[in-house]
Amino acid sequence: MKPKILNIEQGSQEWLELRSKKITATNIAPIMGLSPYKTAIALWEEKLGFREPEKANFRMEEGSRLEFVARDYFNMLHDTDFAPAVLQHGEIDYLMASLDGINKKGEILEIKCGQGSHDLAKKGVVPEYYLSQLQCQMYCADTLQAFYFSYRGDDDNILLVVDRDDDFIDKMLVEADKFYKMLVNFTPPTACDQDFIKRDSKELKFFIEIWKQTKEELKKLENKDQLLRDTIISMCENQSSECAGVRIAKQTRRGNVEYGKIAELKNIDLEKYRSKSTTSFRFTEIK
Repeated sequence: MKPKILNIEQGSQEWLELRSKKITATNIAPIMGLSPYKTAIALWEEKLGFREPEKANFRMEEGSRLEFVARDYFNMLHDTDFAPAVLQHGEIDYLMASLDGINKKGEILEIKCGQGSHDLAKKGVVPEYYLSQLQCQMYCADTLQAFYFSYRGDDDNILLVVDRDDDFIDKMLVEADKFYKMLVNFTPPTACDQDFIKRDSKELKFFIEIWKQTKEELKKLENKDQLLRDTIISMCENQSSECAGVRIAKQTRRGNVEYGKIAELKNIDLEKYRSKSTTSFRFTEIK
């Protein structure tokens, strides 16, 4: 399926806004649990504006500076015409890729300039999280190969050719679709171990132990409270009653409206009627 080439400049405000609404090639690694830097829930929060996007560090800024030099050098070395481009898949509107380069033949180029990935490239290795990015790029561009160019200088660069992996792409499409529906339906992904900051503060441990003890005491009291309530209601013959300064009021409430079953609401955007989001914390003991 021929891709849609978008007339948009990478790094522009328009590009940033578009990326927040789409699944991009760089999103695939966190979505599939392959990124050592970002989890699916962190990405979900970024997309919906609950978390600030990662700020560029020295490594990222160096990569951006070298990318232009690397592309020009690659074009000169191979007598070709790679140029940056933003693609959207021909059928899946929410799937897009920002390419470091695509030429007139439709071949695609991915440039990496970090020292860590460069050391791996010298061994013929492309990190898994970059492979996932390349597979999405190849799928969006409808091509069978991608050039992976690791560049540290004109006299220190490695070119690897990565083939398309349709088995991986099939899995990728399933997970990308799930994640996109989570964005649309405002349903967060399941948190993984990487989402939790490990802490070893003695003071924090002290308060957590007190919380655990309090939780157990509350559980016992809640069970006792429920037993007493059931006994009192039974003694009152399930009728509203008053005794010893306490009123036991019988209450009946209507069931909740299942809005998803109302056909007339299917084409109505209910999001504009939603109140502001709230944040809460759930405490869970690890067995």
